Amino acid sequence: MAKDVLKLGSAKTVEGDSITIQTAGNGVMINNAHVVKADIAASNAGREFEKRERACVTNFAWLRVCVASSTHSGGGAETGRQSGRLKKECRNMMAWALGLFAVVAFALASGPASELVSGELLPALRGEFLTGREAVLPQAADRRVALLLLGFTYEARFPVEAWASRFREQFQSDPRVTFFEIPMIAGLAKLAKWFIDSGMRRGTPREDYEHVITVYREVDVWKQRVHYADPNAAYLILLDGTGKVVWRHAGGFDDQAYAALSSHVSAFLIGE
Repeated sequence: MAKDVLKLGSAKTVEGDSITIQTAGNGVMINNAHVVKADIAASNAGREFEKRERACVTNFAWLRVCVASSTHSGGGAETGRQSGRLKKECRNMMAWALGLFAVVAFALASGPASELVSGELLPALRGEFLTGREAVLPQAADRRVALLLLGFTYEARFPVEAWASRFREQFQSDPRVTFFEIPMIAGLAKLAKWFIDSGMRRGTPREDYEHVITVYREVDVWKQRVHYADPNAAYLILLDGTGKVVWRHAGGFDDQAYAALSSHVSAFLIGE
């Protein structure tokens, strides 16, 4: 591909600026910058990619000559204009490369999440109270036994509210216990955050604003953590006073399951 570049004599950058390509001694210059490396390994899938290949040769060359161009000094107004264009191209290409690196790094970092296990500390669950204040669990539980009620769809709010109502009825008078209803909102619905939160505030008593946490991030990760299967289910997580997971359940309200939940909470309160 280095030979192909030399045959050009000149080329257009992705922004439409012209560059000159010429031999200088035993090397090659692009405008007034020395090329320090060429023939970077690449592949294409056919003739339809020839234009893209040529553009890649030119643009990757910019990345390789940035250091050389930053230390090269030339004279004259034309040289100054060429140098300015070169530096602009270098900045653009460096930004592109860094952006690509960030995308790849994020993809590698966002691998599959493990399912919650009893006895482990709850991973940070970040959202907002209906008051607008930032909420981070388990810290927001403030060393209290806490029931988290996650719902991933509009229909899930019915079992969430049923569980919360029964739990509040039994434990609301005990300051060592609290609960949080947590709508998990993903997809395009995130674009309507202001309307969703406003609607929730209208339908929630003001004294309960800090018992509701809306979550718009890492929803898919939390689906893996609670072993999401039924979109209409409430996903319950009970935390002890240290923020560790001690009990989990998924489904609609169930008297037998509630008895198990109540037993766990009462045992912690007696043990204090």
